[in-house]
Amino acid sequence: MSREPKIRYAPKSADGERRWCNKCGRMMLVPDEIKPLGRRCFACQAETKDEYWKSYYAENRQKQLDYQAAYREAHREEINAYQREYAARHREEAREKARQWYYANRERHKARTAAYRQANPERQAEWVRRWYANKLRTKAGRLSYLEDSRMRSRLNAERNGRELTPVPLDEYRERYGGDNHHVQVPLAPLLPYVKAAYEELGSVELARLAGTSDKRVMEMIRGDRDEISLPVADALCTHFELPFSWLYQDVA
Repeated sequence: MSREPKIRYAPKSADGERRWCNKCGRMMLVPDEIKPLGRRCFACQAETKDEYWKSYYAENRQKQLDYQAAYREAHREEINAYQREYAARHREEAREKARQWYYANRERHKARTAAYRQANPERQAEWVRRWYANKLRTKAGRLSYLEDSRMRSRLNAERNGRELTPVPLDEYRERYGGDNHHVQVPLAPLLPYVKAAYEELGSVELARLAGTSDKRVMEMIRGDRDEISLPVADALCTHFELPFSWLYQDVA
């Protein structure tokens, strides 16, 4: 008596038919949910794959990290070169994306920042204290901070239509500290502008417009001094509409 062969797999299903999933036990539609010869539906396959990779990473995490660290160490120059090339190639694109994100989320960001500051005043005060302490720790940092403050003041004055006037010496000392009048900066960067204005206006008019004294202007012209105080340099930069940090880049 002949015996029929045992069929291990279900025969191929046609499109539109239902096929049994051996894992979840549901009838799935061919070919949207299961292959014509498949034993597991697509959802079960994805779930099995996720479980496998999760367990694989947990078991081999340290091995993967060690391999990645060794590869980066062996190919450091190539990786750095590619990162620099990629950053240069996508710099404008990254800036544009950041700009779009900021303008799209500006109000939400301001609201979240204001809420955090209101909820954490101690942390905000500590952050401000540390920022100022780090910024004013060195002489170069103090000069940079003063220049940023002056530039912000000038921009606000231009927006509001106010006249740009230098800060008086007494107010400057009161605002930025009594020891700042001892800070001396080189005269050489400003000397060409001072001489040109002296030839055009004279010492008296130049001193009046710049907010300094006629005696100090003549000392600059005659070469009696090689340095000037920081408030005087600020007044001259304000009069000539020059950025302080551009003229005194090497001030330490």
